[in-house]
Amino acid sequence: MRIGGWIMFILGILFVLAVPLSWINGDDLPLRALIYSIILVVTGWRLKTYGTGLVSSPAESNPGGATEGVYTGWNEGGLPKRAENATMEVPFTPGVADLILNSFNKASGQIAMLTGVLFAVILIVGLVKGAWLLVGVFAASLGLVVGAIWVFVVAVPAWRDLRARTYMRSRGPIQLVSMGNGFMLRFADRAISLSKGPANAWLAQLHWGVVDYSSHGHIILGVWDSDGKNLFLADGYKPENLILVDAHGKM
Repeated sequence: MRIGGWIMFILGILFVLAVPLSWINGDDLPLRALIYSIILVVTGWRLKTYGTGLVSSPAESNPGGATEGVYTGWNEGGLPKRAENATMEVPFTPGVADLILNSFNKASGQIAMLTGVLFAVILIVGLVKGAWLLVGVFAASLGLVVGAIWVFVVAVPAWRDLRARTYMRSRGPIQLVSMGNGFMLRFADRAISLSKGPANAWLAQLHWGVVDYSSHGHIILGVWDSDGKNLFLADGYKPENLILVDAHGKM
């Protein structure tokens, strides 16, 4: 995530520098290109800043001093061993595969509907203008772009989640950051991208908690606060062996 942010930030800076150079050479000032370049810089900076975990070292992640074995596993009560904050892989429980498949089908249907509308618009323009060659070029380009988006954003993450047969459970500090059309969810040791969803309202209120989510598609399965209270549970998700309060009455 941070690497992508750095790439966008550097490209944006280069584009911003190229705009005045073009103007100095006698061309008209491309105001639109300048605005797009600034947006690229800002977006890249935000990704670079928020595309990482909230803590920078195992010692900081575990203020009690448990710097070893932060990711050693879960004990019988469902808590991470020797760790205040941790992210662990959890085997699929009943309903997780169905949730991932339902999310995949929903996203595929939305993309198909949007693609159909755009193809209809292109065909109408072709009928009105009679520019069938241009229509063919636009239709082919649209198909390639939409196909790439579907494969890499929808299909591949779902396939990887179903193939792994595991999902993630993060426990510790939480921060939800708005990134325009999406969100960045930051945990102690990592950050994941999120689209708009019913769990976001709860995540925005939390500073510490437990979140279950799919590893690659980032589908939020369950959210618990620092008192162990369940705030959100995806329909059909049944977490097993999740006891959030330890023997001392703490998370």
